[in-house]
Amino acid sequence: MPEAQESFISHLVELRTRLIRAFLAVLVIFVCLFPWAKELYAIVAQPLLAALPQGGQMIATDVVGVFIVPMKVTAGGLPRGVAVRSVSGLGFRRAGSVCT
Repeated sequence: MPEAQESFISHLVELRTRLIRAFLAVLVIFVCLFPWAKELYAIVAQPLLAALPQGGQMIATDVVGVFIVPMKVTAGGLPRGVAVRSVSGLGFRRAGSVCT
C-alpha cells in the first residue's frame, strides 16, 4: 500500500531533479542563442538608444562590461534583457559626465 505522504528525502530528490532540468534547459537555450548575442543586445538596446538626448551615447563603466553584457542578455533572454542595463555597468554619457 503506497504511503499517504512522501518523506522529506523524496521531496529533496524531486527538487534536485527539477533544478537540474531547469538548469539544463537554461543552458541549452543559452548555447542556442549565444551566436546571436550581439544582435540580441542591439535589439534590446535600440529603444534605450532612441531615448538618449542628441549626442548621447551608451558607455561601459567597467572593463569587462563590453564583453559580458551581450552574454547577460543572451542568458537572460529578451524579456529580462531590458533590466540588464541597470545591473551591468552601462550608463549614459552626456556633456562629459556619467549618470545612471
